[in-house]
Amino acid sequence: MENYRAAMDWCFISDHIEKALQLIGALGISLVDLGKHQEGEAWMEKILSSGQSFPRDKFLARAFLFAGMFVAVRDLAADKKFIEQALSISHEIGDMRGSVQILSELNFISIAEGNYEKGIDLLEQILQIYQQLGDEGHMAGPMIALGEQYYIWDYENYLDKARSLCEKGLEISQRFKLFGTMSTALNVLGTMEMAHGNLNKARALLEESVDLIKERINYPGLIDLRDSLGLAYYYLQDFASARTYFEWSIHITDSLSMANSISLCHLGYLLYRQGEQNQALYYLKETFRQLDCGDGYYRAIINGVLHQIPGVLLACVDSERAAKLYGFTDTLREKQKASLPSYIRPDYERDLTETRRQLGEAAFVAAREEGRSMTLEQAKTCAMEAKVRVTEAPKVETQV
Repeated sequence: MENYRAAMDWCFISDHIEKALQLIGALGISLVDLGKHQEGEAWMEKILSSGQSFPRDKFLARAFLFAGMFVAVRDLAADKKFIEQALSISHEIGDMRGSVQILSELNFISIAEGNYEKGIDLLEQILQIYQQLGDEGHMAGPMIALGEQYYIWDYENYLDKARSLCEKGLEISQRFKLFGTMSTALNVLGTMEMAHGNLNKARALLEESVDLIKERINYPGLIDLRDSLGLAYYYLQDFASARTYFEWSIHITDSLSMANSISLCHLGYLLYRQGEQNQALYYLKETFRQLDCGDGYYRAIINGVLHQIPGVLLACVDSERAAKLYGFTDTLREKQKASLPSYIRPDYERDLTETRRQLGEAAFVAAREEGRSMTLEQAKTCAMEAKVRVTEAPKVETQV
């Protein structure tokens, strides 16, 4: 990273702005992977404000791509604007492979906006490009992503299609010995099984997925796998193993200075169920602290986590705040057209009933309705101001 900074400084001092742009285009992904979004954004602002014109080539396209990824953390609209400029250049110069990465980022934006139909269309475009290039090996990743997005969008109507796409992606990745992609396919298939209550099968698939890439301890996919395994163990009532996997996932992301709202939220929920109220509330607040309150990158995380366990940590801590967060996450779920997975429903309904009982029907309905109109910033404040009001959680058995 220090060499990268030194090279960028030399470019600006020597007035080699085009070389600075080429460096962004060549190495911008490293800044994204390291979480150096602000640094990358500052460099792009300096390049674009120089007044210099640049050739409309693959370097400019990639620079716009990474410029979008840099600002995605705080401004999804600006991200989209940069990405669309990148796509326009790639189309002009006929850079089909360059277009794939840009379409992938547009897919991310569409999913962050809850527009799965658009996201699916973009993935199908990517598959068509690889088909035209005769590149079957690279079709595995987008094929698996397409299966996952069909499943999330409408699993009642597309379960068979989603599973078939993931299994086909797995078969291709096995043929080409793409171990990371094989791991992703097994992870998605395991998550599908977990969502339908097939917990032992889910655990087997997820453990196989981890085994494939366990040597790459810092591989981002491994972080998600640890968390998914933790969930499987939780719902199999092996709470010690679940806690180990959640904490392991958090440790990896902490060591990389990455956000990990998902595992923080799940660990907090587990601690809540074990009666460790203060620790549970701490992790819930850490979850909200890591969420960007703009239109940026973390919207996808918010939609993916909070609609599953909306406010349950507060159900026996502060029932009024809990009811408000139920309302807030109801609205998120409706916007995303997302259903609660079957393995989550028992805990969700139990906590909802307990919140309603504590507050009383009229107060519960009023607080929940207020929560439905809250902004993300307001929901974050609601959670961050909560305080533990009981010393022990109710003893509730988890039902599988």
